[in-house]
Amino acid sequence: MKSLTKRVKYGALSLAMLSMTMLYGFNCSRSFVVEDFKSNSTGDEGVQSQLDSSKPDFGVSLLTAEQILKTMISVSGIETATDPENPLDRNITNMFSERSGAFPSNRDIDGITGPMMVAVVNLAGTVCDKVVAMEMAKTPASERRFFSAIDFSSTAAVSSDQLNDVSARMARAFWSREIKPDEQSSISNELLGSVSGVPGFSGTEKRNLAVAVCASMISSVDALVY
Repeated sequence: MKSLTKRVKYGALSLAMLSMTMLYGFNCSRSFVVEDFKSNSTGDEGVQSQLDSSKPDFGVSLLTAEQILKTMISVSGIETATDPENPLDRNITNMFSERSGAFPSNRDIDGITGPMMVAVVNLAGTVCDKVVAMEMAKTPASERRFFSAIDFSSTAAVSSDQLNDVSARMARAFWSREIKPDEQSSISNELLGSVSGVPGFSGTEKRNLAVAVCASMISSVDALVY
């Protein structure tokens, strides 16, 4: 369902931008549209104008482009993204090459820009596509690192409890800390809200939702600074 896919992907980018809003302490409007994890120029400018309005010094530094990719690969557990015979790996390397120009050129916190965040979410989407594929291949479900609570073969809707279990596991892996209740609520409300009114999920739709929660968390500011 194309419209559902778009709504879920929009939710992932909204959450990544929300993490930026929490860091800077101002309201970041949704003045952009995501089409298959690609930004338009109006959106980048709209986000950028607000980012430039106030950037206090938090005493933290950004990861470089190479470090962002390596960190995503490491914390997600996919181990490598360099197999030319694996289409999922090709997607990751191609996306990195395509979008790396928008990544920060230095470690200054001012490197967080609208185009950068869109680029990071795009890259995160390809990494998480492989994460979800690897997780879905594991049986029984209890062997999965992140998605043991999700039954991808069922058409039943994903519950907030199930999504909370996923986000708690990912916070420990991606952010090296426990997730806070308000963060968990934001993730659940945004992503489940993006599919509200959908009576059931196909395997593809659940996969899209799984990719979205992974991408939103691995591309958040918590995962990009040290």
